Amino acid sequence: AILNTRNVESADGMKELVDLAVSHFGDLHIVVPNAGVTSWAPLGKGTIEDWHREVDINLSGTFYLTHWAAAYWQQQGPAPGRALVFISSPAGTCPIPQIAAYNATKAAVQALMMTAAEDLAPLGVRANAISPIARTPMSMRNPELAELVKETAGFDRNDPANVAPVLGYLISDRCRFTGQVFGVEGDTISLYNTWDIRKEISNGGRRWTLEDLGSALADEPVQQQVRAMSPGGTVEHKLPSDDALAAFQAKSGAAAHADAS
Repeated sequence: AILNTRNVESADGMKELVDLAVSHFGDLHIVVPNAGVTSWAPLGKGTIEDWHREVDINLSGTFYLTHWAAAYWQQQGPAPGRALVFISSPAGTCPIPQIAAYNATKAAVQALMMTAAEDLAPLGVRANAISPIARTPMSMRNPELAELVKETAGFDRNDPANVAPVLGYLISDRCRFTGQVFGVEGDTISLYNTWDIRKEISNGGRRWTLEDLGSALADEPVQQQVRAMSPGGTVEHKLPSDDALAAFQAKSGAAAHADAS
């Protein structure tokens, strides 16, 4: 191992990190952008500084390291044995209240991974993402989440060591996947179909009007039914949640407007 202490928020620092790995080990095969932070506050109550810090570390830092790794591989030409593993979160596919920046950056990391899988495939680069649930210093800073991921007797589903074999698989020659998100919680692996279209409605070759849209969407559900990762196992989840939808309808008059239309 060799240590580099440059901040992931620095594009030049991440170039130095790639250069150091190449000069010390002779080549670059595996890249895992793993730095991440979060802060807890509802929209409108957090700070702009917290937003920029999370975007700079979670997203820009991931991009910088990926960018310089890709630039090196492009200089070298195609070769086998190359792997990128991005660290996303269940919050990237099923957002959690009060962590807007974290939700947004982890969803963006998945989009970056899918782009890398397409752009770097001709260079022999495999790109995937892990979306883990585990007990980490980040999760333990929130009391409610800390309670959900606390250590348990027997098989400890929240031990971060449970994630390690999946990472090992994704960087190994055994892995035949690229462009995929793998959820990991305990002994469960979740395979995602990210951002599917749930239904298509056509207007018969005519531009939509507000009246047409009101009629076409009148019977469509206002919540998405999704299967979401959660400490203890996968759960059926609604987006928006029942509580959020009820609060919105009560305060906005949305339900009455829908009935009237």
